Amino acid sequence: MSLKRVVKSRKKRAIYEDVQTNFNDTILKTKDIKPHFAPGTGKRAHYANINFEILGRIVEIVTNSTLDDVFKELIFDPLGLENTYLPKGEDDYIPYVYFRDTALYRPKLLRSIRASGGGVSTARELMVFIKAHDLS
Repeated sequence: MSLKRVVKSRKKRAIYEDVQTNFNDTILKTKDIKPHFAPGTGKRAHYANINFEILGRIVEIVTNSTLDDVFKELIFDPLGLENTYLPKGEDDYIPYVYFRDTALYRPKLLRSIRASGGGVSTARELMVFIKAHDLS
């Protein structure tokens, strides 16, 4: 099976089932993926969630804290975001996510992609965050 098919099948798997991802496994799998373009070939970019996961891990190492504690201290609390959090436990509320017109319940996935979009918020608090970002 080609690497392109493997990557496509992983995406498809996340659509059809709730999967827990592991940072170290994701890094190892990412190393096996062929680059979208050669480095130094001009003004090109390719979006990849793994970059946010790497940054999240760096934040945890540098601060010697968890990502949710850092977000709470530096973002959520100063902005008064009381209903915004990174879910970590079984008791944390996990909303449905949407893929096209389909509502998917993916608590394992959401708890494992914390730095790259695993946050939970309300529409009102998301607007508070957006407006605060616009002011900076």
